[in-house]
Amino acid sequence: LLESNVNTACGVQTTQESLSHQVQVLPKFKKLFDTFLRILAEDQIISIEDERITFLQPPGAVSSPEILEQQLLEQYPQFRGLTRLLVHCGRHYRAAMSGAMEAIHVLYSERDPDLLKNSRADTVEHSQYRIFEALLHETILRSIQLLEISPGKTLRILEVGGGSGIFTRVLLPSLKGKAVEYTFTDIGRSFVLQRQ
Repeated sequence: LLESNVNTACGVQTTQESLSHQVQVLPKFKKLFDTFLRILAEDQIISIEDERITFLQPPGAVSSPEILEQQLLEQYPQFRGLTRLLVHCGRHYRAAMSGAMEAIHVLYSERDPDLLKNSRADTVEHSQYRIFEALLHETILRSIQLLEISPGKTLRILEVGGGSGIFTRVLLPSLKGKAVEYTFTDIGRSFVLQRQ
């Protein structure tokens, strides 16, 4: 909000529509922007009544992103990669929501093509990713075994939203030489080209 020169002084009132216009939020990001506003309300930085927004904190009462980043890194050093990814995204929200840059380029840019990979590498394992990977791999292997009983049949796999190919890399070695037709899709043309 400050980057858009929004007056956030304690007691200042505005509307969600006016804020959205001042920040130049594209219609497709209106729900995301409204979610950010609800988060600010939950943290008692603003209040929202109907469409009216009132700023509740004086400027400077909310720590800067740099201070918040430092606090997170000190408290949770094992999540350094994830913290830096969140800060990176936060720095680009305004440009992405206003259309000054394509939103997909926040995560997948030519300037830093390894952003997500580095984030994962610099963060302690905290998700169910490896379990999902193992389940997917086992499911595909069982499907192939069933097909081998029926000669002439082909297993067709359509990966929708394949992104950086995390699951593709796991599956492809198991599919070599099998009766499988694998189609990789993604909305980002660069992902598809990289996986070819």
